[in-house]
Amino acid sequence: MFLKINEKTSEEGKSYSEEIINILQTNFLPLSDVEKERENLFVFFISYNKVVACDLTQGTFNFCPVFNREITKIAILKNCEIVILFHNHPSGVCKASPEDKVVLAKLQEQLGLFNISIFSYIFDNTCQNIEEVVLEEEEKK
Repeated sequence: MFLKINEKTSEEGKSYSEEIINILQTNFLPLSDVEKERENLFVFFISYNKVVACDLTQGTFNFCPVFNREITKIAILKNCEIVILFHNHPSGVCKASPEDKVVLAKLQEQLGLFNISIFSYIFDNTCQNIEEVVLEEEEKK
């Protein structure tokens, strides 16, 4: 589900990190407790230091589907230089699972063909704890 980007958040001088925080606060924090007990994946597409698109996918309590082809297609069509993934772990543990790392490695490989950088973060249901997912050299292959 594409989230509408508020033109007011894309004002000159605002960084895309401020836009991302605003979008997460607007679209994740108001979710019901039941919805927060599922994994939610936010994909932010960054072009010219602005969020040009944001996609939200909801999954189950321990899994959220990631469609690499769709992410790559949108990133190319929107002329992005950066893609940023944010997803919650309903357990509250902000540590990347092996599955998280596999998804990130595949996306890094795919987007790298088009010189698009990707970053991935995990947050808890209160958005108070956020951890970056970092791949070891052997996980990148």
